[in-house]
Amino acid sequence: MAGNQQVYRLTAVPKEHAEAAYAFHESSGGTFVWPRSLQYIRDLAADGCLFAAWNADGDPVGLAYAEKLEEDVESWEIGGLTVERNARKHGLGTVLLRFALANVFVYHYKHLPYPFPRIIAHVLASNKRPRHILPELGFEWRGSVEKPRGTVPATFPRDADGLVRGDVFVYTPRGLIDLSKWFDDFDGTLLGNCRCEFDLGLSSLLLIQGALRALVAELP
Repeated sequence: MAGNQQVYRLTAVPKEHAEAAYAFHESSGGTFVWPRSLQYIRDLAADGCLFAAWNADGDPVGLAYAEKLEEDVESWEIGGLTVERNARKHGLGTVLLRFALANVFVYHYKHLPYPFPRIIAHVLASNKRPRHILPELGFEWRGSVEKPRGTVPATFPRDADGLVRGDVFVYTPRGLIDLSKWFDDFDGTLLGNCRCEFDLGLSSLLLIQGALRALVAELP
């Protein structure tokens, strides 16, 4: 760390650190994140679909996931974004979501150029924070949904009629083009005198950059 600069390390969460990720999810998820079980978090980590930002002490300060939806093997959901209060306003959450998206394309989805995968994000109607992030990443609003009492967590805010309302955003090919360019240009600099580094284990950032460029080149 240079001077007082905070450096965050971004990784896919190893299986052996799933409990630490779960503890962070449980304590920091807040009102707008669907509460998940320890086994659910373990399964995401085992599948290479859980991503975290870690501080210099090795504690998780950010979390997101990319989950393949059971009803359609070509569909994914990006969600669970949580950033510790003291680590906010640096752009860390946006980087985590980009990292999750890149992992879907590079390591999990092998069918481009066609069909383009359906990658969705759900946002509660009362949750304002992600609404400027998703269009920036290449998601487009596709419609609203409502869920009756008993089908969603009790912690979710409800309207006067007892329903929980939200919106569905879908990832676009334009997002993949922008994602590839972002990974080529990003030098690790975050807002507020902070940096992030990608820890990719046996892989490398060059592999992600090259794979994304190749996928963009195959888009129709």
